[in-house]
Amino acid sequence: MEFNSKLLRKAEKHIHRLQRNIYKALMDGNQRKFVKYQKLIVKSYDGRILALYRVAKLNKGKKTAGIDGIKIKLTDKKTVDKVLRKARRIVQGFEEWEHAPIRRVNIPKPNGKLRPLGIPTQFDRVMQAIVNNVLFVIQEYQIAKHGLKSFGFRKGFKTADAIKSLVPYANQGKQARIIEADIEQCFDKIDHQKIIDVLTKYEVIEQVKQMVKGCLKAKILEGDIFHANEMGTPQGGILSPTLANIVLREHLDIPFEQEMRKIKAKQGISLLTYADDIVIAQSSHGKEEKLEMVKQSVSNLLSEIGLNLKNEKTKIITDDTPFNFLGFEIQRGKGIRLNPEMIKRTRKKVKNSLKRGRNRYRVVKEVNAIMRGVYNYAGNFSSGKMWKQLGKIHFDITKRMFKLYKDYGKDIAIFKDVTKTSNYKPPQRPTTLEDKEYWDKRSLTDFPSKKKAKYRFQKGICPICLGSLGYDPTLLQVHHLLEKSKGGKDTNRNTILVHQVCHETHHKL
Repeated sequence: MEFNSKLLRKAEKHIHRLQRNIYKALMDGNQRKFVKYQKLIVKSYDGRILALYRVAKLNKGKKTAGIDGIKIKLTDKKTVDKVLRKARRIVQGFEEWEHAPIRRVNIPKPNGKLRPLGIPTQFDRVMQAIVNNVLFVIQEYQIAKHGLKSFGFRKGFKTADAIKSLVPYANQGKQARIIEADIEQCFDKIDHQKIIDVLTKYEVIEQVKQMVKGCLKAKILEGDIFHANEMGTPQGGILSPTLANIVLREHLDIPFEQEMRKIKAKQGISLLTYADDIVIAQSSHGKEEKLEMVKQSVSNLLSEIGLNLKNEKTKIITDDTPFNFLGFEIQRGKGIRLNPEMIKRTRKKVKNSLKRGRNRYRVVKEVNAIMRGVYNYAGNFSSGKMWKQLGKIHFDITKRMFKLYKDYGKDIAIFKDVTKTSNYKPPQRPTTLEDKEYWDKRSLTDFPSKKKAKYRFQKGICPICLGSLGYDPTLLQVHHLLEKSKGGKDTNRNTILVHQVCHETHHKL
């Protein structure tokens, strides 16, 4: 089969509709419909199409193979058909899915320690993506139903949403307090039985539970040695963050909210989570003596699922000592800025590029890539202190470039195609499964400025297939009418916005 934008749009629309039906059935407590739509989405042809496209095209790990060494390419029709056929036989019950062993790779962390990643085969990732179509809805239901402040690994949400939630603390007076905590080896130590118990509680169909069990029990290959996997959801798989989210919301956030109300300590206390990072903020009208009790409550809830708080990263802050969260430094009463360590690392990278005797255009390319990465991360959230930090780096780059090359010309495009938001507004809906029109319009604000201008100029139409461009910027690319290799430039007249699939198909012709 051949992938095209029309096929993907149809598949995405169908799967989103099924997910919304599952979500509505959960909200209404309609068990019959909940079971019916689970079976439909797992066996759906469109679900297999989207899962394959996600693994082979969208995921960062698309170039990384598992222990079988196979990388799925959408241009290889024979492989694509083989994968889709095998996936169909598994979801329809004609063949049993045996998850292949997971390849273990240790990635160095900034603090010098290693983060273990588990890399499944690409076929197993496709199967995980199919299962995730169901589990994603349960995760969103938990958060929306109970009004939880959880933002990690969620479609439509990002770090800016979590940081924005801490603005009241950063602007409050001397009585506001914080409990900053981190879960120790969260993904590696979650109890497998607790995961299955949560899925059983929400009455997930047996087929999905068995597929999840297969993922959890897959052996781990480290070097030449196979290890049994008795606990945890290895980072690197598609299911890992969703399973961790579901269990943590069920055993941490929801009971925490209930316990705080029960002991009358809820007033002024709010729990914020992003993956394995926890922040508990207490407003100025709360009582300080309750903080130690709140911290112990979190520790007790985590111990029930085999997890512990990381002692060196867990602390109660009762003064204006700043703390770091998701790359930002937050200080009571003094606002929010980027983590000084991030700024320091950025300066070091830029300094290594701006060395005397190097080719000017190569330097420009390197520096722009560094700064664009920082701006793309920081640009969604805005604060005067943050822009002052970045402004100083930009000034120093300008000064150094002029000293090296006696010029700072138009080709030094530090701000090129970078989204900068001066007043970021958090989502007004708890999940992307509610009010599709609102979320579609909101996602348009995430487009980089040049792509957004082209989108509006083209009235949301792809000039190649004449279909709707949709609202996901990651699925769109800029096409040069006159190729750059033939002298084409990045001007408005020479570029159009097209589907990624249309762009690739066009260049194959």
